[in-house]
Amino acid sequence: MGDAPLTTTAKQCGTCTLCCKLFDIPTVANKPAGKWCPNCTPGRGCGIWPARPQMCADYFCHWHADASLGPEWRPDVAKFILSREPGGIWLSVVTDPGQPQAWKREPYHTMLRQLAARLIESGTHGLMLIDGDRKSVILPDREVLIGTRLTHANISFTKARAGSGVRYDVVFNDVPVVPPGAAGPGVQSAAAM
Repeated sequence: MGDAPLTTTAKQCGTCTLCCKLFDIPTVANKPAGKWCPNCTPGRGCGIWPARPQMCADYFCHWHADASLGPEWRPDVAKFILSREPGGIWLSVVTDPGQPQAWKREPYHTMLRQLAARLIESGTHGLMLIDGDRKSVILPDREVLIGTRLTHANISFTKARAGSGVRYDVVFNDVPVVPPGAAGPGVQSAAAM
């Protein structure tokens, strides 16, 4: 799995319409994330394709951008979307509320853990898991819950030797972090999942 720029390949959406469900589209009757767009026929496509919102016309999932991703990574097959965050810094795994654990199946789980290590090692970005309102950072050995209000701008990584390997940790920059269970309003939990 490469770290492709935001360009498209010759791949076609075909019957995949998962982006029409997983993302909010404020210009379409405030369509919330996790609900089907009223203009979409799941498995068929957009009913207003020629007049679709600009944000829809501009969007391509990472499966389109990365030629190394095979057909098993197409969102309607994988049951999640790989999506590059605005600015191209972070890559997100956006889960389908109907199958939030789909990313933990193989071949996805192992490859996403390996990708997390490569992204962290690059020193510029990481892999975010978005499950509805919950956000977690995917590390090579675990996920770290970051809550609903933190953004990737508040996060950096550390790396330390651990036994015969390496352990990565998430650092929350300028954000108070408390132990699990002690989080109150405005405070994020850094509980490892």
